[in-house]
Amino acid sequence: MKYSDLKGIFAEEQTNRGLLVIGIDREGRRVEVIFHISTESKADWEAISARYL
Repeated sequence: MKYSDLKGIFAEEQTNRGLLVIGIDREGRRVEVIFHISTESKADWEAISARYL
């Protein structure tokens, strides 16, 4: 999953593992995702892990 795959974002928090995001994916499901923070465009950041809530 890429950051750009999220339709809505409820919360973001930077952690020691990456950027933790709670949001809604393209199918409308709530998801908790940790993204690897890189120098690329934020829209292209790749998920390290994702779980549906």
